[in-house]
Amino acid sequence: EERPRIKIVDYEGLTAVTRSDIADRLKERGIELRLDSFLDDRVLRRVATVVRELYADKGYRDVLVTQRVDPLPDRPKLAHVVFSVAEGPRVALRDVEFIGNTVFTDAELTRLMKANRPIGLLSLVSGRGTFNAAKFEDDAQAITAHYRNQGYIEAQIGDPEIRPLDDSIDGKTRWVQLRIDVTE
Repeated sequence: EERPRIKIVDYEGLTAVTRSDIADRLKERGIELRLDSFLDDRVLRRVATVVRELYADKGYRDVLVTQRVDPLPDRPKLAHVVFSVAEGPRVALRDVEFIGNTVFTDAELTRLMKANRPIGLLSLVSGRGTFNAAKFEDDAQAITAHYRNQGYIEAQIGDPEIRPLDDSIDGKTRWVQLRIDVTE
């Protein structure tokens, strides 16, 4: 039996990400969700993954993306694809704690980090203050390079641990602490 063709694609609940952001990321990844193409469950799952990644980049780690396929009335072989997005709270860094550092203070090491800094006065303008796992590796390399420049050749940075602290009163922000192991 022939699979239905996609006639309409909708995204419900998008606020932090736009349809054009999704289209751009799909194009980067080579994922094609075209109208009038045959319905493919693998492509739908990949699109949902791309939407989750875009929200994670914006600080929404608990986003829930579901997809459903509705047949169009009076046209059973045409499908209406709907991606529903439930954002959840935005994850914001309140504090970064380094465990095992004795040579440099937490503040000195935090200043070396570019992507994963706690919320401050300028973070509203710069977009900082959210944990970005993809860019943590760059921050870890910057800290390791700083230690090595100071003569600590065997310095290593461990994997980050995110510890939830509390939620804001309106429920839109979840405050977390980033804990990083340091071996000097």
